[in-house]
Amino acid sequence: MGSAMRILGTLLLVVVLTGPSAAEVLWPQFRGPDGQGRVRTTRAPLAWGEGEGVRWKTPLPGRGWSSPVVLGDHIWVTTAEQQGPEVPGEQGTVAVDRVALSAVCVSRDSGEIVHRVRLFDIESPEKIHAQNSYASPTCCLSGDHLICHFGRNGTACLDAQTAEVLWKKAYVVEHYVGAGSSPVMCEGKLILVCDGADQQFVVALDPVSGNEVWRQDRPPFRATNPDVLKSFATPLAVEHAGQVQLVAPGAQWIVAYRPSDGEELWRYDHGAGFSLVPRPVTDGRTIYYCSGFAGDEVLALPLGESGKLDDDQVRWRYKRQAPHQPSPLLMAGRLLMVSDQGIFQCLDANSGKLLWKKRLGGNYSASLLQVGDCCFAFSKEGVATCLDAGGKVLHENQLDGEFHATPAIVDDEWIIRTDTHLYAIGNYDRT
Repeated sequence: MGSAMRILGTLLLVVVLTGPSAAEVLWPQFRGPDGQGRVRTTRAPLAWGEGEGVRWKTPLPGRGWSSPVVLGDHIWVTTAEQQGPEVPGEQGTVAVDRVALSAVCVSRDSGEIVHRVRLFDIESPEKIHAQNSYASPTCCLSGDHLICHFGRNGTACLDAQTAEVLWKKAYVVEHYVGAGSSPVMCEGKLILVCDGADQQFVVALDPVSGNEVWRQDRPPFRATNPDVLKSFATPLAVEHAGQVQLVAPGAQWIVAYRPSDGEELWRYDHGAGFSLVPRPVTDGRTIYYCSGFAGDEVLALPLGESGKLDDDQVRWRYKRQAPHQPSPLLMAGRLLMVSDQGIFQCLDANSGKLLWKKRLGGNYSASLLQVGDCCFAFSKEGVATCLDAGGKVLHENQLDGEFHATPAIVDDEWIIRTDTHLYAIGNYDRT
């Protein structure tokens, strides 16, 4: 009897560990597992297109620039369904009467929509820039918890397996042009960067309950114009000398926080830059980031410092055609970046020296992605350009839509969101 009970217990344990709650988190956040857009080992195809390698193509409701995240067989994105005409406003903004904000789950196996969860209905939402969407921040995963963030319009946590809504809350700040910063997990805490025009702070939540753990205001600003205090960058968790730092670029300042309690570890005043969008990258010794509009440069800062950094501690700065939207890529000792207008540059990561430069066709907002030994850039015109380490264009892959979201790669297969569809391209072997 005892032996039978032990066997039954073992079988039950196997069921628990291999059941729905044990689905593998394959692409948990914006720019993938390390947050830096690197897929070093994969057999995902380098050449593909609308008529080549597409396993399925699924139309998505609404509009959204959020990138896909993947848990087991589930691909999650957010979307916004607007009601009423877009009314043009000042500085390139548009307004609508109402917007419904939802999370959509697509099966990796079949491409069918398996969940569509309406999370927020917003009357007279804040204006957004015409090039933005009401669903631009990418979700993040903490185990089976899916965090969907829409800036001031709300944050919600879902069970990623059942689609049950677990909690909701909102931090209302004035984005002026819509939200952009994506939520991230760091040391078991959900991190939201809320860099509005009216208030600027970083907050950590318990992902299970949604309760606030800590909140830290940004350093004081010189500028008084609210428009130049806002920012939209996604922070990066970095480990250096055995310590995890949460590095969060923003207007005027880039700041590193201790994840446990939000204590500031170091800060650097990079000048007048604001509306930062690109996510920083690191090699574990140096943090590389773009300083935004009015800053217009790329900087390299050491990670081993503390307190307020001086200009002479900056390792290097590069001031030519820095990206305002696409995140850069650190690859084999080189910093790769593409400007919004398609100027692709390769810098030596140690010195900041320009190694090569070339013009790609099109305009860019999606971030760069490393695939094996190659780099991909994704244009708003629907072209994914594959380059080798020397800048030679190997492939130009065309899809029907526009690239605003950054693709994911899981199990040797591309998961690509355009402005209208979700694609699976490559080989998906469930065995």
